[in-house]
Amino acid sequence: METIRKVRQAHFRDGKGIREIARDLNLARNTVKRIIRTSFCALAAGQSAAAVGVKEATEEG
Repeated sequence: METIRKVRQAHFRDGKGIREIARDLNLARNTVKRIIRTSFCALAAGQSAAAVGVKEATEEG
């Protein structure tokens, strides 16, 4: 859920583009698009990120 929050904040609050977010967070552009397109209500309603088609990224290093 942390990755989803970071993507949504970067897009909606900071106004960053999809490519920039993908590069900064080391995610695929399609993943970033899917996170942005996914309704926040679906996540708040108790559906997991996997249920709405978003894979949680693992942090390395």
